[in-house]
Amino acid sequence: MAKHFLVSTGALSAARLITAFSQLLILPVISRFLTVEEFGLVSLAMVVVLFAQLFSDAGLGRSLIRQQHVDAQEWGAVFWLLFCVGPALALTALAAAPAWAWLHGAPELFGLVAALSVTPMFLSWAAVPNARLERDGRFPGLALIRTSAALAGMVAAVALAVSGAGVWALVAQQILLAAIQCGGAFALSGFRPAPLRRGVRLREHLSFARDSLGVSLLQTVQRQAPVALIGHQLGPAPLGLFTMSSRLLNQPVMALAGPMAQVTYVRMAAAQSDTGHVAALYIGSVRLLALAIFPPMAVLAGAGGDLFALIFSDPWRNAGLLFALAAPGIALESAAGGRLVSCSRL
Repeated sequence: MAKHFLVSTGALSAARLITAFSQLLILPVISRFLTVEEFGLVSLAMVVVLFAQLFSDAGLGRSLIRQQHVDAQEWGAVFWLLFCVGPALALTALAAAPAWAWLHGAPELFGLVAALSVTPMFLSWAAVPNARLERDGRFPGLALIRTSAALAGMVAAVALAVSGAGVWALVAQQILLAAIQCGGAFALSGFRPAPLRRGVRLREHLSFARDSLGVSLLQTVQRQAPVALIGHQLGPAPLGLFTMSSRLLNQPVMALAGPMAQVTYVRMAAAQSDTGHVAALYIGSVRLLALAIFPPMAVLAGAGGDLFALIFSDPWRNAGLLFALAAPGIALESAAGGRLVSCSRL
């Protein structure tokens, strides 16, 4: 079991590390072809999209994983429910686009939100196949999907940025990322939904989704409220600096916390009847996470604005100062287990 845990975590961590390293490689390129304001506009557009994505799974995939036995009818019913939820979320985001653009006085936001509205649909359709891969312990397959999607999105973003596509380079990256993850989940999981039948009871899953959605909603509000406020009160340029610092701030954390939370959750679900073992798994994961995150965060924070100016050019210098100010809080949150809990909801 310990060997399987390390292999699973290692596979997902390797995928996240490859993604994080690739992100660090392409950001210096993109930052020279996109303005600070364009980064800010995409961040504002993503506020609407991320709230829509919050409902793309709503915790139903997590609920399926909790079940001791696979019921093909239940899994199929959840899939068909989410299959309908996906387009509804896309239409909701699309309907919100004009108001969001008007609120921020940025007409460009309408087109950005409209284009990005397809991403929650792809994520809804991929939720159940992803849950099957997790429940079966096929984490290397998940790692392959995520690595392939991330690399394809990043290559597209660089190519479009260099060709002068501007802000649409980042939009295309997000759409391609969601589409490849969806297709890859179906291809590798082998999941095929059972025909929908009457009488399938989903009350337990819906109750779990309700509780999970409440927690996820609070976490999303916590993360996106500063983005919306900065964009509305200060404008796209300051928000662009904030976004760049946040991207780099989250790379070392998400590369480790995400995979660890994903594997830990599956093991905790399997041992849910043994509270002592569940507690030991959680505490051990938190300690390992804190040990892995503190040193690199300290090094990056110490470099500050000079490193950002060197890598991204001088207009991004102040993003390094924001990074240095936020790094201690992120590190302490990780040590307290907050990042592990947050990532378990992803």
